Amino acid sequence: MTDSQEKVTFDDVAGIDEAKEELQEIIEFLRDPRKFTRLGGRIPKGVLLVGAPGTGKTLLARAIAGEAGVPFSASAGLILWKCLSASEPPCP
Repeated sequence: MTDSQEKVTFDDVAGIDEAKEELQEIIEFLRDPRKFTRLGGRIPKGVLLVGAPGTGKTLLARAIAGEAGVPFSASAGLILWKCLSASEPPCP
């Protein structure tokens, strides 16, 4: 996280209490991965948040990173979706 980015936490995200509860284990893993790897857990490649535009996915992802104290990195999924969609021709 750079100095120009503010730390976002769950206090900044309103109205999705169920999602916050579901994500607590991911936050716990990000804080202390050794706790899980000792038990045989594997490090996840990432988390995919799905929803319509403007529903707060990026804000929620920033809050997860802020709660866990880890850097935030985002990637747009439109290209991946078009590559995986059966209605689109295969990606080059």
